[in-house]
Amino acid sequence: MAGGIYTQIGSSLAGSAVLGAIAGEAATVYAAGVDTLTIPDARLTRIINEILSPLRREAGYAPA
Repeated sequence: MAGGIYTQIGSSLAGSAVLGAIAGEAATVYAAGVDTLTIPDARLTRIINEILSPLRREAGYAPA
């Protein structure tokens, strides 16, 4: 986008919605042509444990 679309408070919402819709359609077309990625279960388990580890701590800083 170019030009002054941010002339009023909240006026950028329409531009953001339109660009988001266009990006979503383009992502759909792209994703339809991409092969599915296979991730081994052991690796997924490691990733999930790493992401959730702050929630499982019993001491230290709270996660939120």
